[in-house]
Amino acid sequence: IHLYRAKVTPPSRHNCVKGLKSFDRFFYVVKGEINIHNQSGTDVKAPAGTVVYLPSDVEYTSFWSDFEAGEYITLQFILKDDENRHLALSDSSVVIAKDKNGELHSLFSAAYDEYIRHEAFAGVRLNQLFFEVFHKIIKRYNRSLYKEQAGSSGVYKAIIHINDHF
Repeated sequence: IHLYRAKVTPPSRHNCVKGLKSFDRFFYVVKGEINIHNQSGTDVKAPAGTVVYLPSDVEYTSFWSDFEAGEYITLQFILKDDENRHLALSDSSVVIAKDKNGELHSLFSAAYDEYIRHEAFAGVRLNQLFFEVFHKIIKRYNRSLYKEQAGSSGVYKAIIHINDHF
């Protein structure tokens, strides 16, 4: 697990090319609004307080709103199944949670602070915080979509794997 925090001054555009990232990310928008155009043609608009899932090895273009500076915290991770295959939650960038009460922001900030301090047993604490973030996101995940796609959803497969191997 790795974390990164940055401030962005608009206009800021980023092209993520296939093969560039070998990890998935939970991308928490602290300030501003980011727009993501997936290669599949879908668009994601994520204002402050939104968590976007950015899968590894996917092409997209992102840009921040021209009106205000942006800030984000990204939590980088990779989930694998028993056969060491990547467990993706989605095959494109998608809004996965909205943080209405600041609970996710607190967890992302705590994880980033822990990552920067890197004290003894920081890895254990980072894993704990990752699973707390993951749990909170799953609780907020659109339950109708979850039930509808339970057999094939990447989120469902990841939940089952984590439950079986916690």
